Amino acid sequence: MIRVKKTIVFIAIICILSGCAGKKSFPIPMNECVIYNEQEVKIADLLDGKNLFFATADINGDSNAEVGFVSDGILYIIDKQNMRVIYEGVSYEHMLNNGSKCGLIYQRDGGAPKHVEYQFIIFDENNLPHVECTWACYDDNEDDTFDGYDTYYFNDEPLEYEKWIKTTGEYMELAKDAETWTNISVNPN
Repeated sequence: MIRVKKTIVFIAIICILSGCAGKKSFPIPMNECVIYNEQEVKIADLLDGKNLFFATADINGDSNAEVGFVSDGILYIIDKQNMRVIYEGVSYEHMLNNGSKCGLIYQRDGGAPKHVEYQFIIFDENNLPHVECTWACYDDNEDDTFDGYDTYYFNDEPLEYEKWIKTTGEYMELAKDAETWTNISVNPN
């Protein structure tokens, strides 16, 4: 009994010293299988990249958190209830559930000229993605400031700067609530 207590204390000390206390717990064991393209695949085989990140959020409004993994620039979202990949995308997408809206926020910064492209993606009751809206801003005069001298779009329609600010304000606030990716630097299982 004393040996078991000492072992538990030793493990707790190692955990605290190594910095694992307070980190997000890993959501699904890597040796679990998921349905991907109608085939059963181990998560470890799906996520074979060296750069691996995860986040959790209810992106489809079913009150159950989905798990997102980013592996070498590819995003996989897994419905934990059915152990099925429901979405495959890119690392520019971030999971979102701020209490009033859920889905994905796509944000990609580009150059020539400097610009930012956005999408808000929602999921229907069948977990099918739909782009609710897109918006973008281009620093045409390349002064590193998005202002009235630049070009703005909402759903591919050009807008004046002030109208673009008003039209995209809600979505820009949503982007601030996107989940951050947790780096998995070692094999979690």
